[in-house]
Amino acid sequence: MEKMIKDGKDFWSGVMFMGLGAMFIGFSTNYPMGTAVRMGPAYFPTWLGALMAILGAIVFFRSFAGKPINSYKVFPMRPWLLLVSAILMAVLYFGDEMFFKGNPLLIKQTVSAIALVTFLSSWGPPALFIVLTAIAAFGYLLRPGGLIVATLVLVIGSAYGGHEFKAKEATILGVALAIFVVLVFIKGLGLSMNVWPEWS
Repeated sequence: MEKMIKDGKDFWSGVMFMGLGAMFIGFSTNYPMGTAVRMGPAYFPTWLGALMAILGAIVFFRSFAGKPINSYKVFPMRPWLLLVSAILMAVLYFGDEMFFKGNPLLIKQTVSAIALVTFLSSWGPPALFIVLTAIAAFGYLLRPGGLIVATLVLVIGSAYGGHEFKAKEATILGVALAIFVVLVFIKGLGLSMNVWPEWS
């Protein structure tokens, strides 16, 4: 199979996008879909997951065409971490009665965070893991931490994954972007979001 794959980066990127898309669609089945006019909670994640899976399939099949560019092993994968992530996701999806009786939200959130981190760390170089974790942290922090804290974590965390991280520049960019986001989404569009942490 290694000889058939012309571009290892496209191959593993396609696999990753298809996996993420399938995960979005799978978790969305627990919620009502709704319609384009009256969207349910599953509507956006399902379509986003489908688009990610289609994009992943295109990239995946493209890796078998053309001239050899990158080795099959250019995009490192850690199968044992992927297996741990899959087990934790299965526990989250099927184990409500067995493991999460009484709906202990904090435990479920902790397990889901560990599952997400192990999934992200099973693909690619450390820089990719840092950037993807910063994006995931933004989603986790948005409600309890507020828009400003979540944006700062996203910008500084993503910058840290780069080749030339400069704390001062990343902080200035993070603060400027946080102010911009608050002005656009809170003041301009009037969206109901926490600007600061809930506990403040």
